Amino acid sequence: MKKAREFYFLFDLVNKITLPEQDLLINKPKADKQMGLFATDDIPKNAILYVLRPMNCLKAATTYTIQYDDNLHIPDESLKVAKYTNHGCDPNVNFFFVETDEKEIQVTASGKRYLVYCVAKKDIVKDEEIRFDYLTTEYDMKEKFNCSCGSPLCKKEIQGFKYLSNELKLNHRDLIAPHLKKYLIGIPDPRPKFFYFQDLLNKIPYEDSKLISVKQNSFKQNGVFANFDIPDGVLLFHMDPIKCWDKPDLYTVQYDDKLHISHPQLHLAKYTNHSCDPNIDFKYILTDKKEIDQTADGKRYVVYAMTRRVIPKDTEVTFDYTTTEFDMDAKFPCKCGSKLCRKDIQGFKHLNKEEQMKIKYRIAPHLKKHL
Repeated sequence: MKKAREFYFLFDLVNKITLPEQDLLINKPKADKQMGLFATDDIPKNAILYVLRPMNCLKAATTYTIQYDDNLHIPDESLKVAKYTNHGCDPNVNFFFVETDEKEIQVTASGKRYLVYCVAKKDIVKDEEIRFDYLTTEYDMKEKFNCSCGSPLCKKEIQGFKYLSNELKLNHRDLIAPHLKKYLIGIPDPRPKFFYFQDLLNKIPYEDSKLISVKQNSFKQNGVFANFDIPDGVLLFHMDPIKCWDKPDLYTVQYDDKLHISHPQLHLAKYTNHSCDPNIDFKYILTDKKEIDQTADGKRYVVYAMTRRVIPKDTEVTFDYTTTEFDMDAKFPCKCGSKLCRKDIQGFKHLNKEEQMKIKYRIAPHLKKHL
């Protein structure tokens, strides 16, 4: 029987998991005879496809280079499989620049070094072409071209970030490379600040957002609701598991086999209701904070709530209880109304194997041994 492929994610980097070399992609000719990069397997959203290690960067761009800093471009030999990653105005991958202290990586004008991770923006099916938006890395392109990607979002002329309208620059705000961010200064931005998972990787100080608040839902229960349109991948709040309880109740969130995050540390999680098709996940991120309770395997985690898709203003924020709870103390019939609804919510233990495998990349660490 073929062994299931393992995928790796940005939060694996925070948890100090070493990423192996992957064979997820292949270069081959497209229908128009141009080379393209294609998936060799189904790839889940947020999985890392490849990593670029900027070394011996060029001062001028070529057809295949990817811009790393104002006057630095990652050369062909460092791109490897990424050399034929074509443009798309509605791409299925993004590039995330993550700070590193590896001395062999080229230093930018700001004194920082970055590894560049190519991450799936959405679920990618086998044989689908991999595309990224050139305007998230390239300021003023050497070779401009007319785009024929066919997306409703198509920008037609692809010249570089420099040539976008202020509105489009703001639309790209959260996806652009570090060297492009200075060009947003002075453009009025009506949106609140969003904090993303990659900001944690880059050691930007985190504070819980004012993006959500507690209101009554349609069932006359307290729920958590979006105060603004919130993008995918945003951190909304966190929990510090301190003085955990050894027994669960209606509101606790399971932290380990016999540990449950208590009411004082739950914050807005206390009112975050269940859905079988949730719009947030809880991410358990390793920490060295001594005040955090240790799990049975000697680890400590801070738990972050992260959006898993765009959440429109006034939409209720929900998570899947079976991604944290093994065998629930209070079972209930679900009324989420999703096509994915499981009807009876009892905990991860009570899901069938197929249901467990569908959420394997979203479950808490203490549940993984049950797969």
